[in-house]
Amino acid sequence: MHTPARSGTAGPSLPPSAPRPASLVDIRSRHSMQCSTAVTISAFATLLADLNSSWEEDGRTGKESSRQDRVDLFREEWLMGMLSRFKPLELLLDGEEETYSDGTRRSSAAASTSTLPSILTATTDDAPNAAAESPESLPDEARQRLVPLDAISRGVLAEQTIKRSLKQRGQLLRHQDFASLPAVARKAMRQTLKTDKPVYVSPGLLDSVEWADEFVQRGWAAPGIRFGVFRPDLIRFEEVKRKGDEGERVVSWEVVEVKYSGKSRGFIYTNFKVQAGFYHLTLTRLLSAVPSLTPSHKLTFFISRDPLSATYEEQSLALRTVQAFVEHHLFVLLPGWLNAVKVEEWERLQTALKETQPPSTPARDGAFAHEFLEKLQASAKSAPPTPGRARRKATSPNKADTSSSPSKPSGLSQPSALPDSPDSPTSSPSRSPRLALRKDPPTPPLNTLPPLPPLPPVDEREQRELEELFERVVLGES
Repeated sequence: MHTPARSGTAGPSLPPSAPRPASLVDIRSRHSMQCSTAVTISAFATLLADLNSSWEEDGRTGKESSRQDRVDLFREEWLMGMLSRFKPLELLLDGEEETYSDGTRRSSAAASTSTLPSILTATTDDAPNAAAESPESLPDEARQRLVPLDAISRGVLAEQTIKRSLKQRGQLLRHQDFASLPAVARKAMRQTLKTDKPVYVSPGLLDSVEWADEFVQRGWAAPGIRFGVFRPDLIRFEEVKRKGDEGERVVSWEVVEVKYSGKSRGFIYTNFKVQAGFYHLTLTRLLSAVPSLTPSHKLTFFISRDPLSATYEEQSLALRTVQAFVEHHLFVLLPGWLNAVKVEEWERLQTALKETQPPSTPARDGAFAHEFLEKLQASAKSAPPTPGRARRKATSPNKADTSSSPSKPSGLSQPSALPDSPDSPTSSPSRSPRLALRKDPPTPPLNTLPPLPPLPPVDEREQRELEELFERVVLGES
């Protein structure tokens, strides 16, 4: 006898329900979105920096949001196209914002320079002025007023300070937006071989390469996630001497990222590793065609403790220890957080599209009808003879005409029509494959309809009222 379970006790555990598969419309829209919307590596690095803590305060609601809420917000911004950077700095109008490689947002060049200290407003292209006051010689109170409060702005200021110092020493080369990076690399190679000193290239905006093969290898439908334009902080070119290769001079390049850190720690943050690793993987493809140029086996970071000082602490990471870690974040975690289309979903969509093909064309219908008539004619010829055909003999063709009654014409006694005549009636399918229709009898002429009765006479009073109404309304007479 079945007894109900007591209150407070757990009932029979049900198996977890399998997640419902995504609809075909959803798969197609998601694939179209990931083909048309790009994400910048700086936005992804900012997300990783936010995810370092489990909880963060939401400024809009004043409540704490979880890590999943932050990922959902990142996906929403990606769907709205807020994470793709598409305008070079030269094309920005006054007041328009631009996202830098470290995630900061600045307005146009005319408006952004006003927020910097006057001592740092000079660009690195200007000639060094020895009479100008150096940032290191400023008093502590003035330095505190010049240093921004947030860490990201301090990193931007430290990057500009270090680049200014390299330019003054003649070790910095400029690269314009979307210009040929191999051409600047060859120039840096010639300079470093001539001076025996490392040369730094400050690159402009660069177009990212396609990563479709990397995404397909991990189960994502091509082309995977598209990355937007990017701009590393520095690229260092330095001569390396190989043992045993006399007379051969080889130059290596490596990615250099300038970061600010107010705390002296011995480790590098996850967002720093992923961002620098993405730059290294992309530049490896862009600089692979330059002869006598090899990529370095490490990633280098210039850690600045003082944004107004050109001094920095150099830290490096070996690529063999972080490459798998970086590729996992770029090609596994990122498409998963953005809900990219998988290979299984894409194959299911293609199978469904093949099953629902559009209707055939008229030319195909005509060919199908012709083939059907040929099969019908062949089956009629191979059919066994009917009793009516057995009574007809080839030696007496007029026997059927004499045996039939003249008052009742039979269908067999009718003369056979030509095959080309579509109006000829057929009595047997063995004579012609066409199914002819009998003509309709002519319709008898219609009888003459009776005339309509005359209209009733018009009342004089009603006619007079209509005339007055017409004069008052139409003609405007009072």
